Amino acid sequence: MSQENVEIVRRSYEAYTLGDIEGALAAIDPQIVIRDHDIPDASEYHGHEGMFRWQADWESSWESWRWEPEEFVAAGDRVVAVLRVHAKGRESGAEIERLDGAVWTMRNGKGTRLDYYGSKAEALEAVGVRE
Repeated sequence: MSQENVEIVRRSYEAYTLGDIEGALAAIDPQIVIRDHDIPDASEYHGHEGMFRWQADWESSWESWRWEPEEFVAAGDRVVAVLRVHAKGRESGAEIERLDGAVWTMRNGKGTRLDYYGSKAEALEAVGVRE
């Protein structure tokens, strides 16, 4: 099942990158719980609407941004998506490039939880995998 989960998550990112929101959401449980460990004092977000709110909250700091998925790591019922983030600060204009990590908890072919981390290392540590 681990490799199947990797492929489900990979297809979701591919769809999102192509602007196919419906295709991206096909891999996401309608009751998903999202926790962004990179935003101080962030609360949990719930469901598809919560996912869109999370994205809007994150985007509020950036003039522009994009993800480039680089690697997917199977970890039992979880998948770590390693994402190269390119972003430009809304106020500062500063440009950043870094590797973030998103830990997807999968159940019955759907993401039921997403934990987002500001580094690949933090995401791998969260699932007990060392670089």
